[in-house]
Amino acid sequence: MREIAYVNGVYSNLGEATIPVEDRGLQFGDSVYEVVRIYGGAPFRMLPHLERLRQGATVIGIPTEHLEELETVSHEVLSRSEVGDGILYFQVTRGVCPRSHVLRDPCVKPTVIVYARSVPRSQGPNPSRAITHEDLRWPWAFVKSTTLLPNVMMQTKALKQGAHDCILYRGGMVTEGTRTNVFGVIDGVLRTAPLSNYILAGVTRQAVLEVADKLAIPVREWPISMDELDRAEEAFFCGTVGEITPIICINGEPVGTGEIGPVTQQLMRGLEQLIDQETKQG
Repeated sequence: MREIAYVNGVYSNLGEATIPVEDRGLQFGDSVYEVVRIYGGAPFRMLPHLERLRQGATVIGIPTEHLEELETVSHEVLSRSEVGDGILYFQVTRGVCPRSHVLRDPCVKPTVIVYARSVPRSQGPNPSRAITHEDLRWPWAFVKSTTLLPNVMMQTKALKQGAHDCILYRGGMVTEGTRTNVFGVIDGVLRTAPLSNYILAGVTRQAVLEVADKLAIPVREWPISMDELDRAEEAFFCGTVGEITPIICINGEPVGTGEIGPVTQQLMRGLEQLIDQETKQG
């Protein structure tokens, strides 16, 4: 399978792509990134991802004039690759300069990385288990930064306990997963945390809200307390790669009946139809 990478104007096989060791993305996690899902060679909602990348770069002060080419580059990467179902990965770092916590050189040129990788599409419901965990990430979780060590450690803890991921919370309120947004069905209403600096404005999250509206499912963007989570009838993660992942067990206790609930099933079918429609599959 041919998978192609682009780094600062150079195209190569993914396994041969390199960056200098003093790139600030490598040294400090001083960078932002995005992952776009590809279906049958077609990207799903790439423009919202690129806009979020630009916004994140602006927030942390990375110049954005080099991002004008990203859409064109992504299509070139796909055309040179042999990726049907997979991902497009984008990363923009502050660039290369002598290692220092303080950025003394304002003329550093950002490093721009794009690559395609094959990732199979889910072949059906994949119910998962979750644990809850205090949200240990920095408060600017709305910036999709590559400083992901807390996420890695928390998800590793979940895996060691036989779970798929963590449901994170701050001050007794659910925020999101380590790499996903979280939804719950509580008293018959689909709930998810409102947008704030503590959660990522997920592209799939927005798609799920659109599907729910189309299906006339009651929705409220309102914080879910840990007590409400304990009595949720249904729950699920949603994200770019996994789409909707039903949660059937939290901290060893079943969610609702312990089966994939009817609202989740409706949303899964609706999201699949939306993806197929927008990427012209089927």
